[in-house]
Amino acid sequence: ERLISIPKVFFYYIKTFIFPRDLAVDQSWVVKQISFFDFYIPLFGIIILIIAIVYGGYWLFRKKTILIYWYIFFGLTFIIGMSLHIQILPLDLTVSDRWFYFPMICVLGMIGCIVSSLRIKSENIKKVIISALILIIMILAIRTHVRNNNWQDNITLAEHDLKIAPDSFQLNSILGVEYSRLGRYDDAEKYLKKSVELNPNWAVSWNNLGVLYIRMGKPDEAKEAFKKSIQIGKLNLAYENMALLLLIYDTPEKAHKYTTDLIKIYPTNNKLWWILAYIEYKRGNLSGALAASEKAY
Repeated sequence: ERLISIPKVFFYYIKTFIFPRDLAVDQSWVVKQISFFDFYIPLFGIIILIIAIVYGGYWLFRKKTILIYWYIFFGLTFIIGMSLHIQILPLDLTVSDRWFYFPMICVLGMIGCIVSSLRIKSENIKKVIISALILIIMILAIRTHVRNNNWQDNITLAEHDLKIAPDSFQLNSILGVEYSRLGRYDDAEKYLKKSVELNPNWAVSWNNLGVLYIRMGKPDEAKEAFKKSIQIGKLNLAYENMALLLLIYDTPEKAHKYTTDLIKIYPTNNKLWWILAYIEYKRGNLSGALAASEKAY
């Protein structure tokens, strides 16, 4: 799947560089089978781009300009930058606009080398080129302003970006957490369950779902969600939340054993020491509570 996704991933960055229409902080789509629109068209676009880059280098070489060395430098660094982000190595997301910042500098460098080598004598053509550049900058400035307005808070950003990337498990999780904080538990549960459904192997979503169930007064469901998070990713937050769950809903003895066992594994986790202080206080062991508090501090 990563291999057949490479053309579309590569093409996404080039397309977005030229025409940045659909922007989202998190995109987690996957090309599951070779098709005309998801594989062959992006592959054709990449081939055209490679031909253009090679021809640009050949043109600079023919002009015998020192800029050919800068062009090769920018070309090689562009290849290195893109190779890190086209899923040769598996990444947390499929694409992310911010990952293109470094390759974008290299693309602009190659364009700069070509433009610097042009010798345009016609004043009219120069005026047309300058006018076109000013227009492009204005359009991009407007696009930046529109994108900035997508964010008023985490909810407005997640709601907007989910329309572009509905299969993003992280955006669904973010929106679920924000709704949970506002007390909109039904909406929160819908989005957190969607996140878990989209990526059942992401420990963070299971932990967030467990926190929601605690707020909803469903300790059994919360316990199962935290267990799942721990089983998948041994997430520190899930361990801490499980200890808190046992402190609130179970016996102090069971909470004490669970937390002390965890502290042996994570002796520098201050939140576990803080929880242990509460447990010791609840058990009537004031000296133990004081010692755990001092350790947490």
